[in-house]
Amino acid sequence: MTPPTCCSTWSCKQQTLEQPPPSHEPARATTLGGEDGFSLVIVLWMAALLALAAVALSASAQVFVQTTRNGVESQRAQWLADVGVRLALYDVLTAATAPEDARLRAGDVGLTCQLPEGDSLSISIADEAGKVDLNMASDALLRALLTGAGVAPRDVATIVDAIADYRDEDSARRLNGAEAPEYRAADRMAGPKNAAFDAVTELGSVIGISGALYQRISAHLTVHSGQDGIDPDHATPELVELLSRATPSSTNVPSQPRSGTVQAGDRLIPSQFITASTAQAFTLRAEATTTVGQRFSRQAIITRLEGTLPPPASGPEGGGANRRARTQPANQPSTSYRILQWDRVPPGHARPSAKSGELQPC
Repeated sequence: MTPPTCCSTWSCKQQTLEQPPPSHEPARATTLGGEDGFSLVIVLWMAALLALAAVALSASAQVFVQTTRNGVESQRAQWLADVGVRLALYDVLTAATAPEDARLRAGDVGLTCQLPEGDSLSISIADEAGKVDLNMASDALLRALLTGAGVAPRDVATIVDAIADYRDEDSARRLNGAEAPEYRAADRMAGPKNAAFDAVTELGSVIGISGALYQRISAHLTVHSGQDGIDPDHATPELVELLSRATPSSTNVPSQPRSGTVQAGDRLIPSQFITASTAQAFTLRAEATTTVGQRFSRQAIITRLEGTLPPPASGPEGGGANRRARTQPANQPSTSYRILQWDRVPPGHARPSAKSGELQPC
């Protein structure tokens, strides 16, 4: 056996010192399943989650911006519609003092104009004299309206008497009417009002008025005209059609109206239903459409104050009346109106009278 050789030289000793001691641990495998690979997976997942959070935040920001913009546009459309109603009121007052200067009169088809920034306004003025006044209408007028609306003959008398009992001040029941006992029997503990209607919506509280019937006739009713008839010059064609059905064979209009009838358009309606307008109340409507398509519609009902002058009649006589009004003493009463209602209405009540590119400035 050969004994170990002793290294006597410096190089031999240096080589011996540089040799690492033998290791008994197995070599570490650098695979994806190790700790480094697990850390990489966590980093990738975190990056993905951050990316998803960024996308969600961006989408949320876009929704917030769009919602805010819609809210701003909605408020802007509301403000413009309010301006439109005031423009209509200005025309009503102008028509009372200088008819030739009013761009829009009651009964016109309406006016659609364009604002400087591209928004549009559709404005209309309707005389309440073209509607049936619930407080003033005679039984005959109410019967004609209900008959034209398709109410069965056996129910017409019942509803007419119920309306009369609802608005009169006494508790005496008409033959087919309804007072407090009838309302209690129908589980309507409020009973009849026994006072004038303050709003058309109160008609829904009258016994015999169904929701469907209310929808058919409410647009033709008012509580503000103060007249027992209608002015056909301000009535809608639909109302004229309903009332004309009270006149037999009204579809075959003769060249001259028959005695006791008045021709309104291509229809005949009983002359007892006709009353000339006193310009007592008007419905003013305005619909604003912004450049981004946001819409808002406003409706106001105004009534002439007691003791003030109504607007002069339209036509040549109106011009003469206007000239006389301008020369009246300063202490003579003027025309003044009070706002009774100020409501939002569903869009679409006014139709543009010209294409958007042809609109005149407001």
